[in-house]
This record gives sequence, structure tokens and C-alpha cells, in this order.
Amino acid sequence: MKISVYNTCFGYSGANVLHDVCFTVNDNDFVSILGPNGSGKSTLIKCMNGILNVQQGEILLGDQNIKSFDRRHLARTVAYVPQHTNHKNTSTVYEILELGRCPYINWRLKSADRDAIDRVIEDFHLHQFVDKPFARLSGGEQQKIKIARALVQEPQVLLLDEPTNNLDLKHQVEVLSLLSGIVKSRGITAIMAIHDLTLAARYSLSVLLLSNGRIVDSGSPADVIHERNVKTVYGIDVEIVKHNGSILIAL
Repeated sequence: MKISVYNTCFGYSGANVLHDVCFTVNDNDFVSILGPNGSGKSTLIKCMNGILNVQQGEILLGDQNIKSFDRRHLARTVAYVPQHTNHKNTSTVYEILELGRCPYINWRLKSADRDAIDRVIEDFHLHQFVDKPFARLSGGEQQKIKIARALVQEPQVLLLDEPTNNLDLKHQVEVLSLLSGIVKSRGITAIMAIHDLTLAARYSLSVLLLSNGRIVDSGSPADVIHERNVKTVYGIDVEIVKHNGSILIAL
């Protein structure tokens, strides 16, 4: 699904966080939103999910303003994976996945709901986890379950706020490889806020670079992640090393 953000502004307690943000995400794109702490990445994700109401401008899902969606319709269209969740949740993994069907059910799960859950269990290789309490899983395993629950919603758009936060390198690569494959196989649009420039360059098709609530640059990772932009946005000198199609950041 195409997403269009026009002249979007948002602030907290009179302090502006987003300033006239404009960009378009094409159908089946995988986009990383980059920028230092406080640049507005998480706020922008929440505006695109309707958690926060933009104070100026508009956000379109397809050709429809996000404000015109009712909550159930929006939840069937957009799935959101937050940065922080209750890691002490004692529900089983299967019960967590069932929550992803809430936009579709009234009283009980139907066969189509079970099929959607089973498909994600198969895609994510979760058979060994379904009966385990969520709280007993490792951080990387919990993150996989959070993403899996979002995909049980069968969304057209997947929004992720720091999906690799607090994960070791192995689980970072595992989670992002999984996301990249799901975007391609399911034909959805994915947008994630992320700090790591190297991982963003490796797995994203496009990137947005934010600074102080404004878009500094956008385009392919190779076109956006370069020494001048990093110096401008992060205030540090780096060397960008390109190796086998990947971008490495050398301090």
C-alpha cells in the first residue's frame, strides 16, 4: 500500500517535534527512518499509525486520509510493533498470536483466524514456542513473537519502532532478514525506525534521514548514507566503506 505524508506537523506541550514532513512510500517498499535521538522517528511512526493525531497536514493510506479510518479498519490495514512491551507477560506465545486477530473477531476465533496464525507460525518457525510463556523467552525470541503477532493481523502496512533494540548482533540480523523476506513474500509495505546505519543500508530499499523533526534527505541507502549527511545530522566524521553491496560505517 502506498503511503503519502503531506506537510505533517506534530508537537508535545507546545514544542514542535515534526516540522512540515513530506514524503511518499511506495507499495511493497521497505523503508528505514534514520536519525539521532530526539529527531522525531518514533513520533513519526506513531502519527502514521494514528496513535498520534497530526496537528497540521495529512497522512494518506492509499488515497484515503488516515483520520477517516475507524479503529478496526485501521488495525486490519496497519500493524504496529512498538519499541517497548511488557516483557513479563505470562501469556503463552499462541495466546499472544491470537491477539493479532482482534480486528477480525467478535466472540471467538474462526477457521480463517486459526489459518492466519498457523501460517505465521510456519513462516517464523515458531512450533517449539507456541505453548511457552512469553516471559520465559529471550529478548530475540520475544521480538520475533511481537513481529509475528503484527503479521497475524494480515496488514498491508507494517510499522516498527526500533525492532532491533536491545538485541545482540545475531538476533538483529535474524530479525531483519526475516522482515525483509516477509515484505517480499507477502507484498506488504514496511517502515521501521532504526539507529544502526549499517543494518538500515543492508536491509532497506529506501531510507529517510531525519534531523530535528525535518527530513534532511531521502532515497536509496547508497544515495543517502554518506559522509556529508552523517556529519550534518550526527555531528561526527566517518568514513563510508562499500563492500560486496553493503555499507560499513568506519569512525
